[in-house]
Amino acid sequence: MMNMMQSIFSDQTWSVWETLIEEVRPKGKMPPENLRQAISAIFWCHQNGAR
Repeated sequence: MMNMMQSIFSDQTWSVWETLIEEVRPKGKMPPENLRQAISAIFWCHQNGAR
């Protein structure tokens, strides 16, 4: 499932998003290695109309 979630963003696109998110993200809330998966899940839900 992790690969499916990561495929929503290319590595190049994620590198841009990650930089912007890290600037404003509260530290200690989520390990950075889980951030891509969490953001991908949010986008997937939005794209597919899931709640």
